[in-house]
Amino acid sequence: DALGSLRTLVGETPEPKTQNWTRQTLVLRDAMIALDCNDAGLTAFDTACVLYGRDRAEDAWAGPSEAMHQKMKRALKLGRHLRDGGYRKFLTGAI
Repeated sequence: DALGSLRTLVGETPEPKTQNWTRQTLVLRDAMIALDCNDAGLTAFDTACVLYGRDRAEDAWAGPSEAMHQKMKRALKLGRHLRDGGYRKFLTGAI
């Protein structure tokens, strides 16, 4: 916008824009983070710590539910799928 351009010209930093996450963009973000974490040698638990914080991940891992652990597995599976060519379907709107 014009005001943003003016601020840039006079050396003021524009206000940061807040990301509006949707369910789909969060799933894709988590998939990319899970893939990066896996490639860096991190475990599913470590990945959960990156995504949700250590306290929340420890609570989830200590509890009876496998929900977060399964979510990490699904995120990694999607990340691998996208990396291995599935991103083409995403780009065409098929995902």
